[in-house]
Amino acid sequence: GEGGGGGDGGGDGAEVGEARMVLESRPLVRGTEVRLDGLELGGECVARLTHLWADLGCVRCGERAQLRLSGLSATACSSKVWCDKCSAVLAATLRPAFLGSAAGLSAAAFLDTAGCKLADVPRFGLLLMCACGAEREVSDPARGRRVRDGCRECHSPQPLYFSNVTL
Repeated sequence: GEGGGGGDGGGDGAEVGEARMVLESRPLVRGTEVRLDGLELGGECVARLTHLWADLGCVRCGERAQLRLSGLSATACSSKVWCDKCSAVLAATLRPAFLGSAAGLSAAAFLDTAGCKLADVPRFGLLLMCACGAEREVSDPARGRRVRDGCRECHSPQPLYFSNVTL
């Protein structure tokens, strides 16, 4: 709908009026795969990442840094930061994919990195898309915790569960 954004002011990282990044049906398998293990979504529901926090390790010195990457905005899906310890440039680009309960749809995204390696994904957000066309955002879903909710339009059940995030 129209109007206000999320509580943290960050929203999905998309500029006002910016079109959503188009997802590839078969994303190129390269970089680090981010997978939601044991993913369960309700019925005909599919999902995509709204954002992802990437915990990166510098390949030169091992120092850790975090970047927030958008899964909706083509301009905010890439970012870079300088290593606090050795001043190397750490860069990452998020390439999200469609998620679903169907086989082959558990890869949430691929992350291309330069000067660093992906160490962890501490937080992320999902946009659940019902077969009726309605959408619902789930911010920071917990690993191993089942979320029982329903579509705001057609009221079909939209459970969400995943056991872990693996790289």
